[in-house]
Amino acid sequence: EYIPIYTGTDYLSVPVSVAASQFEVAPFSNIGIGFNFSTQPLRVAVYPSTVTGLYTLGSNSVISGLVNQLSAGTTANAITLELTGAHQFPTDSPSKRLYLVEQPRMFCFDGSLLYRYADYGFNSSFSTTGLANQLVFGSRLNQGQFTYTPGTLQRNAVINISFTIAGRDGLLQPVNQEVQIRNVP
Repeated sequence: EYIPIYTGTDYLSVPVSVAASQFEVAPFSNIGIGFNFSTQPLRVAVYPSTVTGLYTLGSNSVISGLVNQLSAGTTANAITLELTGAHQFPTDSPSKRLYLVEQPRMFCFDGSLLYRYADYGFNSSFSTTGLANQLVFGSRLNQGQFTYTPGTLQRNAVINISFTIAGRDGLLQPVNQEVQIRNVP
């Protein structure tokens, strides 16, 4: 499972000591004033440094409630980001960065199929039972697995995806792909 980042920017301030529903940020590179958040629901993430913090949504968590709109800021060349409700982040980001994130997505191997799940919300458990938004991404796969190696101060985290494709003629083709997660401080 992962939480897709839609975009990111620097912020001038975020509510850390007192909850607030709006704050100023630098302009985003790919969205601006007038962006339709009802068709693309996004949330703000500030310094998401622990896994448990990502799934504990509330009024004082690293991921906020939904973004309502962007408007002109009071500071020159800034944008005011407005949330649907007041929010307080647990801590500032050391680099004053924030990210607009989408809902989590999940990939799972099940038998000879690779499934993708989406639009199921933020949940602290990873069960696929009862999820309706299931899409087959691959078939005729054997021995599929994901392996996560956490990052350190010297290197990025890595996800290793490995599986074997079974051909119609009985031949097997192993596939092994490493994906770097750029998260070194």
